[in-house]
Amino acid sequence: MQFMKLSLLFKTTIILFCLFNYCIGQQNQSTISTISKERSLINKNDLWGIVNSKGEEIVACKFQVVEEFHEGKAKVKENDLWGVINFEGKIVIPCIYQIISPFLNGKAQVKRNGLWGIINYNGKEVIPCQYQIIEDFIDGRAMVKKNGLWGILNLEGKEAIPCKYQIIEDFIDGKALCKRYGLWGQINFNGRIIVPCKYSIIEDFVEGRAMVKKNGLWGYVNANGRECIPCKYQIIGDFVEGKALCKSLGLWGYIDFNGKEIIKCKYQLIGDFVEGKTVCKKNGLWGIISQEGKELVACKYKAPEKIPSADL
Repeated sequence: MQFMKLSLLFKTTIILFCLFNYCIGQQNQSTISTISKERSLINKNDLWGIVNSKGEEIVACKFQVVEEFHEGKAKVKENDLWGVINFEGKIVIPCIYQIISPFLNGKAQVKRNGLWGIINYNGKEVIPCQYQIIEDFIDGRAMVKKNGLWGILNLEGKEAIPCKYQIIEDFIDGKALCKRYGLWGQINFNGRIIVPCKYSIIEDFVEGRAMVKKNGLWGYVNANGRECIPCKYQIIGDFVEGKALCKSLGLWGYIDFNGKEIIKCKYQLIGDFVEGKTVCKKNGLWGIISQEGKELVACKYKAPEKIPSADL
């Protein structure tokens, strides 16, 4: 009787032990989701793999993440790096990337060793991982940054514009301002230099011209990059009716839209024109000039109010 009780107790212990192991096994290995009639994802010790309809592992449980399959392929993560497998579990893209962006038109941006490149759907690096930044492609071109400098890539992965600029601004009508060695210029969409990088400032182009500053002095460049007004003025005002106030060597004058000095820079002050004439100051004395630069009244008066009213 005593023996029968011990035997029953032993059998019960064995059964409980088996149930415990079964439950642990179910926790460590459980089919989570069905991929197809013949494939299912399985998790073992927090790592993912794939089993067939017989429960046989066709992809070992070694991945931290297995994302959803699209067109027979899925992104996977192993040792904190990303790759891609196919439906059979074959490695299509090795797990060597810190990031694999979503595929678009058969290509995806990838990051390896802190640098970006682009791969195709078969895992070939069509653009090597050598860029700090690759921006989105627009009209077949993408801005890229390498060694702290910017350039432009084409779809073939070639640098249409070498990475040599500190700044490349947005392209407008096929042209963009660019900065190199601290100075500004302008390039076209193919990288051809239109305005050399030699200006400390280039303002916006208006009517095919832009005001520029070089060596502390102002001038104008045209759409072809030629200095239509030399950089020799301390100040150039806005053009009104085809002419602008300008200052050179501390003296004021007027230039026309082509850079011709219609009034030589020889006056200490020039007032606003009213009915085609204005007061002016030269050598400390006041007179009157026309808008064509002709001295209507010689500069010989000590103050504007001293000029005879008949001459005003």
